[in-house]
Amino acid sequence: MDCKEIQQQLERYFDGELPLSDKRALAEHLERCGECSGLLNGLKTIHVALNKQAVFPVPAGLKRRVRKQLRDDTAEDDRLGVVLPWMGFSGGVAALVSLITWGMLSFVAPPADSTVLDEIVSAHVRSLIVDHVTDIASSDQHTVKPWFKGKVDFAVPVTDLAGHGFPLLGGRMDYLRHRPVAAVVYRRRAHVVNVFVWPSDDGGYRAIEAESRRGYGVLHWIDAGLQYWMISDLNEKELGQLAGLLRGDASELRRRSLPNG
Repeated sequence: MDCKEIQQQLERYFDGELPLSDKRALAEHLERCGECSGLLNGLKTIHVALNKQAVFPVPAGLKRRVRKQLRDDTAEDDRLGVVLPWMGFSGGVAALVSLITWGMLSFVAPPADSTVLDEIVSAHVRSLIVDHVTDIASSDQHTVKPWFKGKVDFAVPVTDLAGHGFPLLGGRMDYLRHRPVAAVVYRRRAHVVNVFVWPSDDGGYRAIEAESRRGYGVLHWIDAGLQYWMISDLNEKELGQLAGLLRGDASELRRRSLPNG
């Protein structure tokens, strides 16, 4: 398949609609062709943008303030009677509009972590449905780690955890937060665990935080200047065990990198 044929099939490949034989041929081409893989990354970015939440929850307390304002204006209408019957109403409308405008302006977008979560889930599901869990399939950390060199601008931590029941499946490049990121992939029985890694913008350390989105467990932490987003349908206890193993390894690397004294 040449680039023209590949590019005509990219959308069906992204949507998981190609036969298995065609998916494998296309995936092999994407590993070799930067132009076609760049177009696929563009599709991923568009997909994420279109699926971002467009409706946001009403801020806490806004409904209460609106009701109070309406009650106050009703009482004012009763006092004024028929002398100026429109003033209480118009004042109430103005206050109501002000309150709603304030409420919308105070919550014009979901929290940053919420949008990241949506991207993480989409990337995880996409890797499963298009049968593209790894770009480099290997259980050897000394094979997977150097594979990332030159593809991202940071050293990707890759650890062999087969002895703890989490064998390494390999690695993959993905595209999140408008940048290329590394995905280190582990397995626990029949469960695939994606660990997305990229440099942190807000410090060198953050404790593990657990989230749940669309039936998947997500753990997030920052260590040694890198942020980690782990996702799987694995149960919370075992997912936490893997996070602890990876965090312990990252912490040890950080301690070894500190100057003596």
